[in-house]
Amino acid sequence: MLDTAVDAIIAIDEQGRIERLNAAVERHFGYSSDELLGQNIRLLMPAGMRQSHDRGMAEYLRTGHKKVIGIGRELVAQRKDGSTFPIDAMVSEMRLGGRRMFTGILRDATQRKEAEHPVRDTLSDLQASHENLLQVLDALDVSVFVVNEDRSVAFVNKSFLSLCNTEAENVLGKPWMMVLDVDEPTRQALRTMKRLPEPERTRLTCRLSVQNAAPRSIEISVRDAPRSPARQIFFLYDVTAVHELRVKLLQQRSDLTLIAEGKFREDLYYRLKGPQLVVPSLRTRV
Repeated sequence: MLDTAVDAIIAIDEQGRIERLNAAVERHFGYSSDELLGQNIRLLMPAGMRQSHDRGMAEYLRTGHKKVIGIGRELVAQRKDGSTFPIDAMVSEMRLGGRRMFTGILRDATQRKEAEHPVRDTLSDLQASHENLLQVLDALDVSVFVVNEDRSVAFVNKSFLSLCNTEAENVLGKPWMMVLDVDEPTRQALRTMKRLPEPERTRLTCRLSVQNAAPRSIEISVRDAPRSPARQIFFLYDVTAVHELRVKLLQQRSDLTLIAEGKFREDLYYRLKGPQLVVPSLRTRV
């Protein structure tokens, strides 16, 4: 399952040493597995990010305060040839045989960022007409809806209708909170984010209920509309595949933990039957 995944998957120990990786890591970063195994994860980061990573890891191990672990974030990665590219990273923690391990799912965000460029350029161009903006939004693969000052939905693109499995007449003119079928804590977080200055807004991860279809895992960002800051544009990114992969990895690690603990108890039992108790050193790789 790991080697058939499109996203890069890397497991490291507390010191940041790479203990396991899948085939996608080789494709994305240009290194062979032999070149990476045993190396520090810093190798895959730009030089300017390495000290920040070390400080963040040390702080987490000391305080438990999470900045990346358990939280999806956009980061920058570095290939073997020195070139950099954006990634969406989701890092989770596990304990295996008494050892603390971290597994990261890294998705190349280049295409997503490129899809945002037309919108970003249009938003920054105050001479662009409103009609041109809507044309750009409608052509995007990213799901988009525009909210008026009175909180009603003024526009939705085709990708949004497909994501939500609905029609435009069911959405336009309705309060955005009725259109976006998320739980109340997510709605409250979005209300708070909408009031923040645009540079302070972050991407919010949540679960979207969809009519007559399975729920989707999405990330939402909010931008102000050009020449009309009272209007806001919501961008929805479908990250269901990443979250489903994360669930599978968590299940796999849970199974590995049970296997490791069972092997430990079995070894301990047989050691106890002998003349001397020797506790084996368990070093199971993820």
